[in-house]
Amino acid sequence: MKKDGNKDTALHYASLQGHEEVVKVLLDVVNEKEKDKLIEYVMEKDKENHTALHYASKKGHEKIVQLLLNVFNTEDKKEKLIEYVMVENAKNKTALHWASYFGHEQIVKLLLKTFGKDREKLMEYVKKVNDENLTALDMAEKEGRKEIVNLLNTY
Repeated sequence: MKKDGNKDTALHYASLQGHEEVVKVLLDVVNEKEKDKLIEYVMEKDKENHTALHYASKKGHEKIVQLLLNVFNTEDKKEKLIEYVMVENAKNKTALHWASYFGHEQIVKLLLKTFGKDREKLMEYVKKVNDENLTALDMAEKEGRKEIVNLLNTY
Protein backbone atom coordinates (compact mmCIF):
# COMPACT_ATOMS: atom_id res chain seq x y z
CA MET A 1 0.00 0.00 0.00
CA LYS A 2 1.24 3.47 -0.86
CA LYS A 3 2.48 6.08 1.59
CA ASP A 4 2.76 9.83 1.29
CA GLY A 5 5.82 11.96 2.12
CA ASN A 6 5.10 11.58 5.83
CA LYS A 7 4.79 7.80 5.43
CA ASP A 8 1.05 8.00 6.13
CA THR A 9 -1.14 5.42 4.45
CA ALA A 10 -4.80 5.70 3.45
CA LEU A 11 -5.54 3.80 6.67
CA HIS A 12 -3.80 6.50 8.73
CA TYR A 13 -5.89 9.22 7.08
CA ALA A 14 -9.18 7.34 7.30
CA SER A 15 -8.57 6.55 10.98
CA LEU A 16 -7.67 10.14 11.78
CA GLN A 17 -10.71 11.55 9.99
CA GLY A 18 -13.15 8.99 11.37
CA HIS A 19 -14.10 7.48 8.01
CA GLU A 20 -15.30 4.13 9.32
CA GLU A 21 -16.57 2.83 5.97
CA VAL A 22 -13.26 3.63 4.29
CA VAL A 23 -11.40 1.81 7.07
CA LYS A 24 -13.65 -1.23 6.53
CA VAL A 25 -12.93 -1.22 2.79
CA LEU A 26 -9.20 -0.88 3.35
CA LEU A 27 -9.21 -3.77 5.84
CA ASP A 28 -11.35 -5.95 3.56
CA VAL A 29 -8.98 -5.59 0.58
CA VAL A 30 -6.79 -8.38 1.95
CA ASN A 31 -8.36 -11.82 2.23
CA GLU A 32 -7.95 -14.27 5.10
CA LYS A 33 -5.17 -16.17 3.30
CA GLU A 34 -3.07 -13.02 3.39
CA LYS A 35 -3.77 -12.17 7.03
CA ASP A 36 -0.09 -11.51 7.74
CA LYS A 37 -0.02 -8.85 4.99
CA LEU A 38 -3.09 -7.20 6.52
CA ILE A 39 -1.48 -7.15 9.96
CA GLU A 40 1.68 -5.70 8.45
CA TYR A 41 -0.42 -2.95 6.80
CA VAL A 42 -2.32 -2.15 10.00
CA MET A 43 0.96 -1.93 11.94
CA GLU A 44 2.49 0.59 9.50
CA LYS A 45 4.01 3.63 11.20
CA ASP A 46 4.28 7.10 9.74
CA LYS A 47 7.25 9.45 9.99
CA GLU A 48 6.41 10.25 13.63
CA ASN A 49 5.83 6.55 14.45
CA HIS A 50 2.04 6.94 14.64
CA THR A 51 -0.10 3.97 13.71
CA ALA A 52 -3.71 4.21 12.62
CA LEU A 53 -4.55 3.16 16.18
CA HIS A 54 -2.83 6.27 17.57
CA TYR A 55 -4.94 8.50 15.33
CA ALA A 56 -8.26 6.76 15.98
CA SER A 57 -7.59 6.73 19.74
CA LYS A 58 -6.62 10.40 19.79
CA LYS A 59 -9.73 11.48 17.88
CA GLY A 60 -12.15 9.23 19.78
CA HIS A 61 -13.16 7.03 16.86
CA GLU A 62 -14.19 4.03 18.95
CA LYS A 63 -15.60 1.92 16.11
CA ILE A 64 -12.41 2.36 14.11
CA VAL A 65 -10.31 1.36 17.12
CA GLN A 66 -12.42 -1.79 17.38
CA LEU A 67 -12.01 -2.52 13.65
CA LEU A 68 -8.24 -2.15 13.93
CA LEU A 69 -8.03 -4.40 16.98
CA ASN A 70 -10.29 -6.99 15.33
CA VAL A 71 -7.67 -7.57 12.64
CA PHE A 72 -5.80 -9.57 15.29
CA ASN A 73 -8.87 -11.72 16.03
CA THR A 74 -7.23 -15.12 16.47
CA GLU A 75 -5.39 -16.50 19.48
CA ASP A 76 -2.20 -17.01 17.44
CA LYS A 77 -2.14 -13.24 16.76
CA LYS A 78 -2.44 -12.22 20.43
CA GLU A 79 1.25 -11.34 20.75
CA LYS A 80 1.08 -9.22 17.58
CA LEU A 81 -1.99 -7.45 18.99
CA ILE A 82 -0.17 -6.59 22.20
CA GLU A 83 2.84 -5.42 20.19
CA TYR A 84 0.52 -3.19 18.11
CA VAL A 85 -1.23 -1.66 21.11
CA MET A 86 2.12 -0.95 22.81
CA VAL A 87 3.62 0.98 19.87
CA GLU A 88 4.98 4.36 20.92
CA ASN A 89 5.13 7.36 18.63
CA ALA A 90 8.22 9.57 18.32
CA LYS A 91 7.34 11.23 21.64
CA ASN A 92 6.86 7.87 23.38
CA LYS A 93 3.06 8.23 23.48
CA THR A 94 0.92 5.14 23.06
CA ALA A 95 -2.70 5.02 21.94
CA LEU A 96 -3.52 4.80 25.67
CA HIS A 97 -1.80 8.13 26.33
CA TRP A 98 -3.89 9.79 23.61
CA ALA A 99 -7.21 8.23 24.61
CA SER A 100 -6.60 9.09 28.27
CA TYR A 101 -5.58 12.67 27.55
CA PHE A 102 -8.61 13.37 25.37
CA GLY A 103 -11.06 11.58 27.67
CA HIS A 104 -12.09 8.67 25.46
CA GLU A 105 -13.05 6.23 28.21
CA GLN A 106 -14.47 3.48 26.00
CA ILE A 107 -11.29 3.43 23.93
CA VAL A 108 -9.20 3.21 27.09
CA LYS A 109 -11.27 0.17 28.08
CA LEU A 110 -10.83 -1.43 24.64
CA LEU A 111 -7.07 -0.92 24.76
CA LEU A 112 -6.73 -2.37 28.25
CA LYS A 113 -8.97 -5.33 27.38
CA THR A 114 -6.57 -6.44 24.63
CA PHE A 115 -4.15 -7.78 27.25
CA GLY A 116 -6.58 -10.37 28.55
CA LYS A 117 -4.94 -12.24 31.41
CA ASP A 118 -1.42 -11.03 30.60
CA ARG A 119 -1.16 -8.88 33.74
CA GLU A 120 2.58 -8.33 33.35
CA LYS A 121 2.28 -6.78 29.87
CA LEU A 122 -0.79 -4.81 30.96
CA MET A 123 1.14 -3.27 33.85
CA GLU A 124 4.03 -2.47 31.54
CA TYR A 125 1.58 -0.72 29.19
CA VAL A 126 -0.19 1.30 31.87
CA LYS A 127 3.16 2.43 33.34
CA LYS A 128 4.73 3.53 30.03
CA VAL A 129 5.97 7.11 30.18
CA ASN A 130 6.13 9.57 27.32
CA ASP A 131 8.92 12.03 26.51
CA GLU A 132 7.67 14.28 29.33
CA ASN A 133 7.89 11.35 31.79
CA LEU A 134 4.06 11.18 32.03
CA THR A 135 1.99 8.00 32.12
CA ALA A 136 -1.50 7.81 30.64
CA LEU A 137 -2.80 8.21 34.19
CA ASP A 138 -0.77 11.40 34.62
CA MET A 139 -2.16 12.77 31.37
CA ALA A 140 -5.74 11.94 32.38
CA GLU A 141 -5.23 13.61 35.76
CA LYS A 142 -3.74 16.69 34.10
CA GLU A 143 -6.89 17.07 31.98
CA GLY A 144 -9.37 16.26 34.77
CA ARG A 145 -10.60 13.00 33.21
CA LYS A 146 -11.96 11.55 36.46
CA GLU A 147 -13.52 8.39 34.99
CA ILE A 148 -10.29 7.46 33.27
CA VAL A 149 -8.23 8.31 36.35
CA ASN A 150 -10.44 5.99 38.42
CA LEU A 151 -10.15 3.26 35.79
CA LEU A 152 -6.35 3.49 35.48
CA ASN A 153 -5.92 3.68 39.24
CA THR A 154 -7.17 0.11 39.46
CA TYR A 155 -3.93 -1.09 37.86
